Amino acid sequence: MNRGLNIKRSLQELYEYRHRPESMRAFADLYWRTLLYMASITSVIVVTLGIVELSAVLRDWGVVNTDSGGIVQPVPKLDKAQLQGTLDKFDARTQRFESLKTAPLKIADPSK
Repeated sequence: MNRGLNIKRSLQELYEYRHRPESMRAFADLYWRTLLYMASITSVIVVTLGIVELSAVLRDWGVVNTDSGGIVQPVPKLDKAQLQGTLDKFDARTQRFESLKTAPLKIADPSK
């Protein structure tokens, strides 16, 4: 109990005398350590959440099988009709983009 009171008292003194030059170094050290601690905790949380979200997405796609302990399953093959349809849509988008570059849309000024 005495140690806890001693730490609390020293932190109070450090904060009270934070503007004095002899206390500034200790206060800056405490501030720096606090920033490092918070950045470390934030980094760990971000990495953990990223791994959880990635595994959830992979599980939804069926890439990772949860029954077999995380063994990676092969991605199902694409159907040729679906692939051709997707490629046709990309070609249509490219042609629309090129046509808009040469002849932009006439849009009325909404302020008038």
